[in-house]
Amino acid sequence: MSGGLIHGEGRGFTSLDYIGQSSISSEGSLEKSRGSDWSRKQKRGYQRLMAHLSYWLQNDYQLLRVDLTTSKEGSIEDITYNFKRLRQMIEKSLGYQGMEYIAVKTNEGNGVLHTVLAWKPKDGERHKSFYIPQRWLSTRWGDIHSSPIVWVKPVQKKFTGSAKCIARYFAAQYLAGQRGYINMFYSWFRTFGFPLGPVWYAFKRHFGSGGYGSLYQCWAELLKGETFALKDGKFLSLLTIKDFYTRWRSGLVLGNAVLKFRYVGIDVKSLLDVCDYFYTKPLFKAFSISDMGVMYGTKTGELRR
Repeated sequence: MSGGLIHGEGRGFTSLDYIGQSSISSEGSLEKSRGSDWSRKQKRGYQRLMAHLSYWLQNDYQLLRVDLTTSKEGSIEDITYNFKRLRQMIEKSLGYQGMEYIAVKTNEGNGVLHTVLAWKPKDGERHKSFYIPQRWLSTRWGDIHSSPIVWVKPVQKKFTGSAKCIARYFAAQYLAGQRGYINMFYSWFRTFGFPLGPVWYAFKRHFGSGGYGSLYQCWAELLKGETFALKDGKFLSLLTIKDFYTRWRSGLVLGNAVLKFRYVGIDVKSLLDVCDYFYTKPLFKAFSISDMGVMYGTKTGELRR
């Protein structure tokens, strides 16, 4: 079967199916889950999931659904850190450098991580399939987390609506109370280069008035890599947002994208000036979409190509 067999060939069931901790086989039957009945937490989780999944599928990533369990010998407290160690092993041993992910942690059984892993070759690299052998994964997770029960299955890109299907399934099953939802985390910096939450809220404030068309369609177009011409004459894209966030993190953005001081040949009058800057540095969520846009010809990513 596609999910792999549990410790020995020929049993005909996947590791997690065997112990009753995976419902992946139900991912096709989502008609029963109604988004209108979801809580605010589920809707927020669905939006984050859709952002990552849509971006990955639209940019030719290969996806794997992987579930990782915790045995009685393991500890749910260590599962997040051990997942990081596992990702490092996958990158180093199997050659999937730059792998991205979404993970939902629940307290099912002794603790389970429900994940989607995403990877594609870097520009110029030869194409190869993204897959983690069941036996390899079981052995490594057993070594790291004392829990050899795992589940892995490729996500077929040709499946129409696969991003929405997986996102709805995660939101309906794992972000709901009955599954013992704990938290969700994802590779937002590696995937986008900026935090999704603040950008989404700024985007909603700017595009929600309807002057640009459907809010969700505009968001989907942004994630596809489209460039928007804003009404103030600026241009907005994933690259301009990433550039703005990078400058903000570096201490080069204040108020309306004004340079406060330079790192190279730090030209400040005193150490107090530097301390004052970081003390008064505005939160990233305080900025608008217009702040994250640039005028045409600005030295930023695709706008100079």
